[in-house]
Order: sequence, then structure tokens, then C-alpha cells
Amino acid sequence: EITKSLGIAELKPSSIEKYLKENLTDSELASWPKTATGRLSTAVPTFEECEVAGVEPLVEYSKLKKLVSSFGDKFLDNLNPDSRFRSSLVILGAKTGRYSCYSPNVQQIPRESAIRNMFVPEEGNVMVVCDFSQIEVRVAAELAREPAWLNSYSNGEDIYITIAASVFKCSSESVTKDMRSFAKVVVLGTMYGMGKQKLYNALVRNGSTLSYDETCSMIDTYYEKHKRYKDYRDANANFGETNLYISTMSGLRRKLATDKTYGASLNTPVQGTSAEIMHHSLITLWKNLKVSGLLGKTKFCAIVHDEIVLEAAEDSAPHVAKVLEDSMVQGYKAIFPNGVVTGLAEAAIGSTWAEAK
Repeated sequence: EITKSLGIAELKPSSIEKYLKENLTDSELASWPKTATGRLSTAVPTFEECEVAGVEPLVEYSKLKKLVSSFGDKFLDNLNPDSRFRSSLVILGAKTGRYSCYSPNVQQIPRESAIRNMFVPEEGNVMVVCDFSQIEVRVAAELAREPAWLNSYSNGEDIYITIAASVFKCSSESVTKDMRSFAKVVVLGTMYGMGKQKLYNALVRNGSTLSYDETCSMIDTYYEKHKRYKDYRDANANFGETNLYISTMSGLRRKLATDKTYGASLNTPVQGTSAEIMHHSLITLWKNLKVSGLLGKTKFCAIVHDEIVLEAAEDSAPHVAKVLEDSMVQGYKAIFPNGVVTGLAEAAIGSTWAEAK
């Protein structure tokens, strides 16, 4: 279909380059990324980054090609005779304290249904999936004791809508999809150390039409409205720079390089504490499944950062889902005994991984 819409016989670099030369303007060709030999780049990232009219089919093709190469062929290399993958998980595999995963790395599997629909249970079983809702923002709220965020979670509100309303100075009912998206980029970007210029660039890529000065003003308003979080964030940055280490809620220390303290000082307490919650949740889940007599009817499939993926006998799935939810809440409260757990975790059941989301 793509070759037909483009009028070319085969999707290979030479034919794609020929199509670009025939269909792009001189200015578009001049700005198009080049290879080391001076040819027009036909690499996947090029089409993802270049916003040029007329190449939409190639953008779609590049995305599909990337999915197939990353999560098709490479994953098939790790397929066992019983059609199952058995990834290796490494506790504290990442510097922040998260699990890492390899052979294959299921944590990199995108959320597209086309990919996750390929993961199916054995006959008679279903998938049971549960993830923490906005876990890292929740953890940041708990660590900073930011009242606006904690109140929003306690009331079961969408945190990004709450923040967008405060930044854009409007009611929650007036917050648009674009305003919510703007707030999400600002929250997560500042949480991991983005400065104003990088934030502005990220927001533009996300569709923002605000000028640089307008964006900076909005970021300033965000900090003014959430001063407790801003103070907590600044304190971590100063501590990391002075002491060359930073800690998670449970006391795990990460040593910091002298020239790379800022981002890690902001990132590690939040992401590392989130990982510790997952550790506690998994331990609790095993115990609760055993006590409930469900351990033999449940298979552990994957951890994807804040998500636990199980496979269970169809008749036991609702019970397994409840145990999974409860275990994740208990894991959270192991770190934050008085933490806000409203809307924290909700399990879903489906015939594929995608359907159980």
C-alpha cells in the first residue's frame, strides 16, 4: 500500500532518496539530513524528526520498520521451543535502582496494540495486568509533601489537569487536551532536570505554539504554585552537588560523578523509590498468591517499570486481579505507610497483553 501511494516499486534507500528528490522543494532538500557520503538520509529517525508535507507514508513505513526490527526479528531470536520468552531480570540493574531486563528486553516493548496483541496466554488462561497510576509523580508528591498534588490524588483527580488549571489560571473544567499535555511535559521534564530551553524544545515538539518567553513564564508560574516541590527539588540538587551522592526513600545511595550531579540528584530519589515500591509489591504478591492458594494457577510474565504482567487460569483471574491490586497497594504503603492510595492501581483482564490494559 505504501509503495502504491508513493508510486515507487520498492522501498529501498535508493528509491526512497529518488522519491524525496522528486517531491521535496529545494529548501526542504537543503535542510534534509545527509549521510556521511552526502546522500539524503533514509534512516528511521530522520522521518520521525522531519516534518515535511508529502512524506507521511514514509513516516508510517519508518515507524513500522522500526517496530519490526526492534520487536519482531530480534525477539524471535529469543523464542523458546514452547513459544515463550524467558527474559532475565536484574535487581538494581539500573543506576537509579530499577530492574533491568535482557534476552529479550521486554521493558522496551511499546504500548502499541499491534505489538502487545502478539503476547497471548496459554489456552484456558488470560492475561492479568496492573500498573501504578502516575507512580513517579505520586512518589515526588509524597517525598516533597506537595499539598496541591497530595490533595489532588486524595480526591481522585487527574493530576495533570489539576496542575494545568493552576498554571493556566483557569478551572479544571476549562482545561483542554493541549493544556493537560503541556502540564505533563513540564512536570516530567522538570522532574528529570530539564532546563527552560530543553523544556521549550520538548513542548514545541509536543505541539505547543507558545513563544519561548511565554513558556518560561508558564514554568515560573508552575514553580510558584508548587513551592514545596520546588524547594524539595532544589534541596536535592544542592545535596547531590555537595555530597556527591543521593539516596532513595529506603536509604539506597547512588554515587554521583562531579560533572553529572544535577539530573541524577533529581531523578534518583523519585525513580529509585518507585523501584523500591515495585520490589515490595512483588514480594508481597508472591506471599499473597501463596496464602490465597493461587500461586500454582498464576505465571509471572514481566515487569515493565511500573507494570506487572501475569498469566492466570481464566476461572481464577478475577481473584488474581484483586490480589495483584492489593499487593501493589501494600507495596506502596511499605514505603509510604500514610501515603495516598486513591486510584493507585487497577488491574485488568484480557485475552492478550494489549486487551488487559
